[in-house]
Amino acid sequence: MNEIDLLSSLKKGDERALTDLVALHQEAIISYVYCMSGDMAHSKDICQETFLKLIKSPPLFISGKSLRSWLIRVARNKFLDSLRRQKIHVQNFDGDYESSTLAPDKEIIYLQDSEQILKCLKSLPDSLRETVEMRIYEELNFREISEKTGTPLGTVLWRMQKALGLLKSKFREQDS
Repeated sequence: MNEIDLLSSLKKGDERALTDLVALHQEAIISYVYCMSGDMAHSKDICQETFLKLIKSPPLFISGKSLRSWLIRVARNKFLDSLRRQKIHVQNFDGDYESSTLAPDKEIIYLQDSEQILKCLKSLPDSLRETVEMRIYEELNFREISEKTGTPLGTVLWRMQKALGLLKSKFREQDS
């Protein structure tokens, strides 16, 4: 069964269709939200809310787009809503870090560099940061980012260029 058939079956109340749709898209949604939040539990919660939205009000039709892009857009909106509700703007990096390949002194330098990079990323406006994260963490091309966010391709390209310029200047400031 393809996505359109599964969606039609879901609209008719077929629970098996929901199970199949979750199996097809759950991992991608969790990964997408995790790239933005850094919190696996929160990512899974957002994924669950996304599928609840699919159950309660599935899209009427999907012309030329995949259901995944609709689900990703819903997940993105749910995540942004959760940020607004909780006023969370900074990712927590107090977790344990383990590495068997780096010496302890090199690991500390690596973690400091990672924290600086993440700090610079977090300082970007949401739309710019989201574009960079999808390009780097999800390895999406610009057309895929455009489809996923519902943003024109030219805007996605501009956002990436603007984000890279801002990041470059922030790195220079830190090196000074």
